[in-house]
Amino acid sequence: MCHRHYQLPSNDDLVYPGISIPSLSASEWETLVIESRVPSMVMFTELKRCITVGPYCRGLVTTMEKLSKDDFNGQFKFYTVDTDEEPGIAHFYHVDTAVTTITVFKAGDLMTAYTGHDPWMLLKLALEYI
Repeated sequence: MCHRHYQLPSNDDLVYPGISIPSLSASEWETLVIESRVPSMVMFTELKRCITVGPYCRGLVTTMEKLSKDDFNGQFKFYTVDTDEEPGIAHFYHVDTAVTTITVFKAGDLMTAYTGHDPWMLLKLALEYI
């Protein structure tokens, strides 16, 4: 495996025009995450609050966007779940809907859950479960 130099965006300098990471509904969950042949990283968060007031949360979204386009295109899927809109998915996986939680699913199984705002953790998780 060749090693690349990864440069993630800084939380201090990001611009957030919108989110390009797909937000999943309960009806899409089974097909896009559980039945996926490639690992999936899913960010559970209150998307409206995340975009308007959460600089660290927005930094995670921007990092996921970069990883999905540049570094792991086709090798890893990246999604969000709005816990305000889809609380059932979060509750099923025991995700606290008051905090942003990053999860990784592989072969239909929940592999790990991370609560925090370190963008480098997203890269670490993607490399670990690819």
